[in-house]
Amino acid sequence: MKNLLISLAVGSLMSAGEFFKYSTTYISYNLSTPQQTLNTIVDIEDNYSLTLGVRKIARFDYQKKQKFYDGTEEALSDKAFIGAVPGWEYLINVSDVKINGLEYTDSKFWIRNSKEKSVFKFKYYKIDSRNLEFITGDVRYRKNINRLDITAGIALLGHPAFGYDAYSEYEEPWWQLAYDYGYTDYTYPLNDLNNNGEIESYWIWIETDPETEDGYWEYFYEGLDYYWEDPEGNQIATSDTEFYQYHQPKVIKKYNEDKIDELDYQSSVSLVLGLDYNWSKDKFYFHTWTSIYPISKGLTDYAFVDDLKYEVGLLLGYKINSIGLFLEGNYLDIFKEQYEVTTGVNFQFK
Repeated sequence: MKNLLISLAVGSLMSAGEFFKYSTTYISYNLSTPQQTLNTIVDIEDNYSLTLGVRKIARFDYQKKQKFYDGTEEALSDKAFIGAVPGWEYLINVSDVKINGLEYTDSKFWIRNSKEKSVFKFKYYKIDSRNLEFITGDVRYRKNINRLDITAGIALLGHPAFGYDAYSEYEEPWWQLAYDYGYTDYTYPLNDLNNNGEIESYWIWIETDPETEDGYWEYFYEGLDYYWEDPEGNQIATSDTEFYQYHQPKVIKKYNEDKIDELDYQSSVSLVLGLDYNWSKDKFYFHTWTSIYPISKGLTDYAFVDDLKYEVGLLLGYKINSIGLFLEGNYLDIFKEQYEVTTGVNFQFK
């Protein structure tokens, strides 16, 4: 399904006339020193990022034109559902990144077509740095009233089986799962009184009076526990309790991830309602948008379906003489809560 949606989106773009007109293709490379601490012993390789992309995104009246692009640009206004001008807009951006020894690839691809009576937007994100992957496709009817745009339509949402707890359906003992992932346990006596390494039971004399040597016999069991080794043969825990507390969660996490990978892409369809409002002057701009998904229907067994999903964005700026004030933010509650807020004051000396 994922490949089908992407193919349809790319096909729509390529079939549109003047596909690359006014677009910008870019490539950039960044190299920097990795973060170091006083306790750093291992030599860490340099940080780097290699970014390739092509973009065609119209600017709103309140935005300034950039002379160069390196792929790190992500204006908050790009998240708005309706573009600044009619026609196709798009972003294709792939970054290969290494930071402090961690390597990942982040891919972003979205297409938007704003028309007088309709709007289409398709988005595919695979952000390895945040373990996030999803597809959305919105088709909406558009009604414009002065500066206000009202939209309504259908949204298709695709994603891996986020939140699927496969371990809750696991019926074998917990240690069997650890065995399956290469961990091994070995028994040992808890109280090896005879120091022979064997788990035994025997009679012992308990002396109660050192002077008279009175006492009694008691049948003693040494008891047992388990020490654990990882798949490489390294001892990592000296008891079941220790292993279950500190290492079993990693095994369960890996098991859930493997089971999610075995599942097909999950999908759902939603009713979507939207509002976009944009008003700007020489010294003032106000741009806000919201998308609400009040009703959703899962099309697969593990589709991410909430009672209510929504996104809200705001860009606000005002200049009074030499003082500039701004507030920008976006809140998204679909897969999980994501938000960003920026505010500040500028003062220009004259």
